[in-house]
Amino acid sequence: MSDATIPATIEAIGITPLVMANGAMAAADNEFSIQFAEIVSKGSKMTREDRHNKDLLQWRGHVYESGGRPVIPANNLNRCLQNAGKAFRLGPSVQRGVLITDSEIPLDYKGPPDVRDLINDEAFWWRTVANLNPTRGLKGGKGTKVWPQFTKWGFTAHITVIADAIDWEDLLRVVEMAGSGEGICDARRLGKGRFAATVTRA
Repeated sequence: MSDATIPATIEAIGITPLVMANGAMAAADNEFSIQFAEIVSKGSKMTREDRHNKDLLQWRGHVYESGGRPVIPANNLNRCLQNAGKAFRLGPSVQRGVLITDSEIPLDYKGPPDVRDLINDEAFWWRTVANLNPTRGLKGGKGTKVWPQFTKWGFTAHITVIADAIDWEDLLRVVEMAGSGEGICDARRLGKGRFAATVTRA
């Protein structure tokens, strides 16, 4: 192998729905988290409007967005590729040899481009029963939660490959495993976020 760097792109098309669960929602000072807590504190006194607003706040707080548009954080793709690389004992090679050029990757999908409009289309909601407080284990209690979900989606990510750290053929195997066996973003254990991808040199 040479020590050259190779610019390339990963073009992905979703196979299963993509679910987002932005970890920022867990921060106590997050604006959506604060409003959500205020509604939940009403307990049994919540009105139908309160419950609807609670759902909206969960969706809004969990979406990954930049400039009002849905994105996939580069860290999510990094983690996806590195986890897939472990299947071939290539985790460290992926970490050293694959650089995501942009910090955020635009999400391709059919629908309103602005999250403020997207939130009002329940076709982009995933509502399911889940543990309301996972930190407490089985004592966390169960209830309905809402996440952003995209059923038809894709992305194009620009990467730089360090040829001295990972072989091109190994990279292709890792990307294939990342899409078919690992998935990206959230609810991956439930089979969400799986994709088919091609890698091309720029």
